[in-house]
Order: sequence, then C-alpha cells, then structure tokens
Amino acid sequence: MSIALPGWGHLYLGRRILGASELAVGLLLFGWALARLGLVFMSVLDERAQTLDLVWTCLFWALVLVGYSVADGAFTLIVSRRRLVPDTSGSRH
Repeated sequence: MSIALPGWGHLYLGRRILGASELAVGLLLFGWALARLGLVFMSVLDERAQTLDLVWTCLFWALVLVGYSVADGAFTLIVSRRRLVPDTSGSRH
C-alpha cells in the first residue's frame, strides 16, 4: 500500500502519526515536482529553455517520486515485520 501512496501502509496498520507524516512528505514532494515542472514548462513555452530541459526535469522528478514510494514501501514492510513501531490501535493483525 505504501508503494502506491506513501504513508498509506502505516495508516492501514493504525500508525496514524507515522502514516500522516510520510503522506505529508510525499504530498510535499509531489507538489514541489508539479511546481518545478510548471516553471520549466512555462520556460519552454517562452523559449527561454529547451525542450530537453523539460524531459530531464520530468525524468528527475519521476525518479525522485518513485524512489520515495519504493523506499517508503520497504520501510513499512521492515517496520511491520519487525514490529519496530508499537501498534497502538488496540487490534492485532
């Protein structure tokens, strides 16, 4: 679940603070990527930047976002298997 949406796995497991913080970081990265892509796209339209700059920006942010999602998924898996963060929801999984 965390690979699809960072923080979602922890939210599912009842770890609200950890899940919400990871979700917030993921959304901030996504917002930053959209803002940066918008700026580069406008520069390309105004012919202040080359089209290749837009391609490199898209590639960079795609790698950042996918890397963050995969790292969060691995972190969630490790934490849930080793129970490094106590389950405070009161239910057992």
